[in-house]
Order: sequence, then structure tokens, then C-alpha cells
Amino acid sequence: MKAIKKIKTMKYLFMILIYSMILLSCEDNEIEESPSEQALAQLEGGVPEEKSIDINNDGQYDFEIRYPILLTGDFPPSTLSISGQINPLNDNQLLRQDDNRSYLFLEEGDTIKKNNNSNSTWSDYSASLIGIQGKSIRDEEGDFIKTNEGYYKYEWDDNWNVRADITSDFFLGFKLKTSDPKKIGWMLLDLNKENGEISIIESKITDSNKLVIEK
Repeated sequence: MKAIKKIKTMKYLFMILIYSMILLSCEDNEIEESPSEQALAQLEGGVPEEKSIDINNDGQYDFEIRYPILLTGDFPPSTLSISGQINPLNDNQLLRQDDNRSYLFLEEGDTIKKNNNSNSTWSDYSASLIGIQGKSIRDEEGDFIKTNEGYYKYEWDDNWNVRADITSDFFLGFKLKTSDPKKIGWMLLDLNKENGEISIIESKITDSNKLVIEK
């Protein structure tokens, strides 16, 4: 009986050892299978916080500021991109230029219309306004370089890049379709090139059929 108990005890200890090794292996695999998290950890300042916007203070969110991450299909991904976007909610729309599909083209003095805007169209899609890119680093033999912690090493752009045809006073036109009557407006944005944060400095809304951008 003692021999049987001893065998069972040894078998139990062996199973614990195997289970511990499996857990350690899973932890290692988790690191290997999350290169995007490793890359984001090396981005100075990290990814800005996402926000919901109630532009007309009616208790309903009209837009959201978000930062989706895009990565190449190889493993680990050779390139990651973060795009700072404003996404319309509840069927609201943003004004987009027809020629190059840019959202940041409006200037002070321009006129926004509910319909028939010149060289621009109301869009249901997200406006990509600012972005940054990180690339994996390889040695001379083409192997991925890792940090002291064992993470894949990435090199990020020095600053976030603003996706605009203009260099200052970033105006974004919008239409609130859920309001009755429908409203149009503009928002003046601050696009921080150091940390990628998108902020609304000022905005104006009207029920009229057109609105001139004036600060």
C-alpha cells in the first residue's frame, strides 16, 4: 500500500510539474503573440485616450475620437500605424473634399452648406486626421532585434503627422442629421504633433442652410 501511495504521490507531483511548464510556455507564447502591445509600450506617451463628443450638449453623443491600430500581416508585424480619427455617430456626417478625400481643407471665410457644397461631399465615414508609424528593427542579417526584456524592438516616428492640406487652424465641417431641423457646423481642432491628442478648441452650429466659418 505504501508503494502504491508513493507512486500516486510521484505521479501527482509529475503532473504539477508538467502543468507548471505548460503555464510558463503559454506565458512565453503570449509575449511572442502580442507584438503590437510590445510596440505600443515603446511609443513615448502611449496612445491618447479615446473620447465621446456631445457637440450640441443635448445629452446624445454625436462623434467619437478614437485611435485604431493598423499592422502588417507578417509576424511580428514589420510596421504598425496609429490613426487619430473622428468618427460620426447616429448617422451624423463630416464634410470631405472631393479631389483628395481630405477632411482638413476648410479655412476661415469658407462657407459650409447643408446641400450642394462646392468640391466637397457629406460623408458617413471616419476622418483620419493625424497618425504615427512604428517599424521593427532588424540587424544586418535580417533578424529582429529585441529589447533587454525580450520584446521586439520598434522605432517610432519622432512626431505625429497631421493629414491636412493646410498648416494651421484645422476646421472640420459637420452635419447633425438626428436633430430637428438638421444642423450644420464647424469645429476648430487642436492636433498635437507630440502626443497625437485631438482636442476641440471651438465650435459653432446653426439651423440655417449655410454657415460662414468665422472665429
